[in-house]
Amino acid sequence: MAFSGGSALVQLVALGLPAAGGVEAPIPIRIVFDAPEDCSTEEAFYQGVRSRTDRVRRAEAGETGTELGVRVSKTSGKVHGELDLIGEHGESDRRVVDGETCSEVVEALSLTAALALDPAARVSPAPAAPAQGATTQPAPCPPPPPLPPAYPNSFELGLHARLALAKVVTPEWSFGGMVFASLRPVAWLPNGPSFGFGVGYLSNAVGSSSDEENPATRLSTMMLRACPWRWGVTSSLFIEPCVIGKGGWLEAEGRGLSNPDTVQRSWWSLGAEAVLELTLGRGFSLALAPSFDVPLVERRFTMGEPPEPAGETPAVSPGASLGIGYYFQ
Repeated sequence: MAFSGGSALVQLVALGLPAAGGVEAPIPIRIVFDAPEDCSTEEAFYQGVRSRTDRVRRAEAGETGTELGVRVSKTSGKVHGELDLIGEHGESDRRVVDGETCSEVVEALSLTAALALDPAARVSPAPAAPAQGATTQPAPCPPPPPLPPAYPNSFELGLHARLALAKVVTPEWSFGGMVFASLRPVAWLPNGPSFGFGVGYLSNAVGSSSDEENPATRLSTMMLRACPWRWGVTSSLFIEPCVIGKGGWLEAEGRGLSNPDTVQRSWWSLGAEAVLELTLGRGFSLALAPSFDVPLVERRFTMGEPPEPAGETPAVSPGASLGIGYYFQ
């Protein structure tokens, strides 16, 4: 589990909460809980706080109190939790917890909330009271509190493979694919940014009608990707805008000629894509990404004697890709 946001204790004076040794009356709290249906409950969070301190209670209708905003979401096989403590006068503080399971994250958030409301709160939950008439056994010495589990890595590594199409040289479409790796600092910025590096290949000979008036083209590129933010539409559907820079070689060969010539030119472009990604579980995901590239150098090709125009790079090259990804857990 990864904690962020500064000290684990909220500044009590800043939030207007009573300090230890002051007013002994229970602190009224109001909980706003947002989590997937299969990911714990508001009652579990409240009981986690109450099991560590007796100095809290639910606020009555119309009563002012401290608001605890809890938000839990699932991202790439991991669970991300946020706790906002809002005082009676609007002062707020936020804590972030990341872990492997919902119960683990909600338990850590309840501990954080209990310590913020009552610095003397118990680190371990209080044991349940024995049933009436049951024989009371001496309680064993409690074990030391376990250290919060950390992410396997500070960065999330993803490997991706996609089929792609784009209009590299007009008037035909080119087909091919790309593979790339991505890296995201999930330990402290789970929603981005991410960076990637990969290679791609496109050719108009794949599924082409072999039009003799147009040259056969092949584009081989290396690319750098930067995605500043990853927005979660739901717990499993995400939108991620990215900017992409490409460099490589564009090769064109005449068709329908007895001695066709082949020319090779450099390719440089800047572009962008909007990735719509659906997580499938166990680290796998499915991605659809409409895109466009802007070639930085215009290329034109001619064929025949006398030479006649046979194709050129467009001002804006539209495209799209579809494929799968795997994020190492």
